[in-house]
Amino acid sequence: MSFRVICGPAGAGKTRQATALFREALDAGLEPLYVTPSGPDQRHFTRHLIELLGVVSGGAVLTFDGLCRRLLKSAGDSRRIIEPHEKPLLIRSAVTLLGGKLDHLREPMLKEGFVAAAVRLFSELAALGVDQAELGKGLAGWSGSRRRRQALTGDLFRLYCEYGVLLKDMDAIDIETARLAAVEIAAGVGHLSGNMLIFDGFKDFTPEQHLFLRQARQSGVDVAITLPCTPDGEVYAGQRRHLEQLGLAPGDVEWLPPADSSGGALAHLAADLFEEGAERAPCDDSITIVSGAGVRGQAEQVAAEILGLFRSGTSLDDIAVICRSSGRDLVLIAETLAEFGVPSDLPAPLPVSHTPLGRALLAILDFVATGSPAALMGYLRSGFAPYDDDVVDRFDCEARLYGTEGFEGLLSRWRSLSGHALEEVTRLREEAARGLEGLCEGLGELIPRMLSVRLAGATTLPDIDVAAAGKLVELCQDIARHGLDAAEGDSEGGRGRTGGHAGVLDLLRRSIAAAEVRTPGGMRRGCVRLLDPHRVLNQNFDTVFICGLLEKQFPRSVVEDPFFSDMERQELGAHGLPLEGHESALEEEKFLFHRTLTRARSRIYLCYPYCDKEGKPTVPSLFIDYVRELFSDKPRHVQRLITEVAFAPTAAPTPAQALRSLAVAGAAGELSASLEAAAGASLDGRLQA
Repeated sequence: MSFRVICGPAGAGKTRQATALFREALDAGLEPLYVTPSGPDQRHFTRHLIELLGVVSGGAVLTFDGLCRRLLKSAGDSRRIIEPHEKPLLIRSAVTLLGGKLDHLREPMLKEGFVAAAVRLFSELAALGVDQAELGKGLAGWSGSRRRRQALTGDLFRLYCEYGVLLKDMDAIDIETARLAAVEIAAGVGHLSGNMLIFDGFKDFTPEQHLFLRQARQSGVDVAITLPCTPDGEVYAGQRRHLEQLGLAPGDVEWLPPADSSGGALAHLAADLFEEGAERAPCDDSITIVSGAGVRGQAEQVAAEILGLFRSGTSLDDIAVICRSSGRDLVLIAETLAEFGVPSDLPAPLPVSHTPLGRALLAILDFVATGSPAALMGYLRSGFAPYDDDVVDRFDCEARLYGTEGFEGLLSRWRSLSGHALEEVTRLREEAARGLEGLCEGLGELIPRMLSVRLAGATTLPDIDVAAAGKLVELCQDIARHGLDAAEGDSEGGRGRTGGHAGVLDLLRRSIAAAEVRTPGGMRRGCVRLLDPHRVLNQNFDTVFICGLLEKQFPRSVVEDPFFSDMERQELGAHGLPLEGHESALEEEKFLFHRTLTRARSRIYLCYPYCDKEGKPTVPSLFIDYVRELFSDKPRHVQRLITEVAFAPTAAPTPAQALRSLAVAGAAGELSASLEAAAGASLDGRLQA
């Protein structure tokens, strides 16, 4: 039995060591299990092993949650594990069922932020294995005789218990409980015999993963772990704490040296970023700062730079665009790249509400619920509404001119202008009045019609729209199954129906806003990779663009839990509830930024919108200042101002952008030079196809 931890900085070759161990285990007749943090990571390491070994016969690559599911199945545990989007639905159901029994939290729990906070808190408690009795004892000890605390903790305790009852009624468990059950199974005899466990790609470990690793070690299973870490230095301080928690013997850790470097600005950046007293070095053209007007301006400038790199011989497969969160900004970058003719791959999970289809569906639901003119225009201009743009423009103009507002007023204005009704809108309102089942059925019929509108005039639908459609249909089915209780209840806390269509619409809108979707990415070639810092792992690229470098975005701002402050969380630890605070949040952000920088072999682009879409100045990330301070001269800065509506005619990166430039500039005399430059900027026919 061996327990081996392979540590080193980013790019030191940890994955190379892990894959070698996987091959050695196969040759020895073992069944190695290569464990990764997430689904996209699993697909990435599967491709990596196939490229390395050819045909992989034996062993498996799976996520940690996949390993837990495998162990539960082997032990005969048939309980269903709820999906992430089901947890807020169950918590809302618990709030409604408790009704008047909630005192302090009844009103706050109607807000989306408190539901999301409850999801995080309940996940923490479940990960720690805190049962109802332990929670009640810990909260009572912390509250003492203080009434405000008693009111808060009493409501939280009742809500946690009701959530547990709902899970039991469904014969289901959440993923945190499933992980702890897998830990107990791993401690038994036989379930992991003949296996070798290789944990690769993790930057840290959750409480359940620490428990699992300790149990696997005690049960005699061979275990190997990679961890990005160095014996000293600011960047890896958080990772060193995880080493301490593993309780390792002196010979268990193998320290890998940094990868060989050719020197230059990138090497200096990797070695000395965030270190106090670092000497300044000359900067070179490997580091560029890019800024544009708004997120769209930033995206267009990034697309233009990518086209320039492609013309100079850089493969699109060797370029990555990285955003701190895989949300709306990353989707906008993908859409902008597509407009510029640059194919891209977006394998990370995305909020459904940030996809084009999700935004359109939320807009129509918002209009049905509130009668908002902005929501209606959001739907009509989404690309999923079957109406002529000229009619929509005239309607928008008249509605603004005459100050038309309200659901009925806007529908009447549309009918008088276009000659027909917005039937899909009125039908959704009628179905919402019938309840969740009717509304979900109506949405199931509407979504394919919206996709058919999007498909008109195109050869295929974008992967993101297809994936979002599937997720939305699945979500409607789950809401119909779980959400009935959330649309029911009376003022006494019973189960009589109240609320009407407004409550039903609100439940559906909030559920869509909380859901995520994964696109079938990761297998395409000849395209730019769109990633978030958690998905970079052992990948290296010639060029890396880091976008959205603004304060409160990267590094992210810390939002304290609305239930317990960091100080209160420390106090709860003394009463048997060791909830984590946010002290290490900046450490993690520094680590993610540093790891992202070290993925580039030749060039780094630090990108940010210097103003928002209304022209208000933004605050660039302090990480850009950290980079500047490392060099004696300023990095190259490429900026496109808000007054520059289009690219300069001779610098336009595509034919379409060249024509737009000419239209804006009115410079007919520059037509020949512009088109010649644009033709040179175009991607070749293989990539256009």
